[in-house]
Amino acid sequence: MKKMIYLLLFILLLCGCGKVDKKTLPKEEKKEEPIPEVEVYKDLNNTPISFYELKGNHLDKKSSLTGSFQAMDDIFFLQLFPSNDERIDLENDFADSFYQEFMKYNNPPIKIGFSVDFQLDNKPIHYNILGPNDTMKEEQSFLVYLYDDYINRGKSFYSHIENDDYNESTLFTAIKFQC
Repeated sequence: MKKMIYLLLFILLLCGCGKVDKKTLPKEEKKEEPIPEVEVYKDLNNTPISFYELKGNHLDKKSSLTGSFQAMDDIFFLQLFPSNDERIDLENDFADSFYQEFMKYNNPPIKIGFSVDFQLDNKPIHYNILGPNDTMKEEQSFLVYLYDDYINRGKSFYSHIENDDYNESTLFTAIKFQC
């Protein structure tokens, strides 16, 4: 039995008793996880777009609008044009002038949409118009109509864009709000 105790003591001394000295362990280096790079959005669109009122053969830039709201009357009708100039004298009709100027900037191809923000009866309203289906969000208060003068050039009268007429080649060149 003494031999067995000596043998166990010898094994314990040889192997240690299981207590580990933390100082003797190699320090684990904290590996920092690489932070994935988030691609920052870069607006590559250099197309200036402003709202204008068409008066004969020239456009007057509009930065704000006021008017009275009468049922079934137009609140405002604005042309869009790829410019920031205060006044533009058109050499051709609006549709051809718009298209010629727009094609100077349309690389990469862009589409025009609208962000509508206003307050009605102390209720803030915001929505985006990216196509004809988006124009009826506030139809109980007012109606919104989109026009494509370029596709309708040469026509003496044409109506607003319906969803069935909307496609990849549609260019929003005008917007109308009606009470």
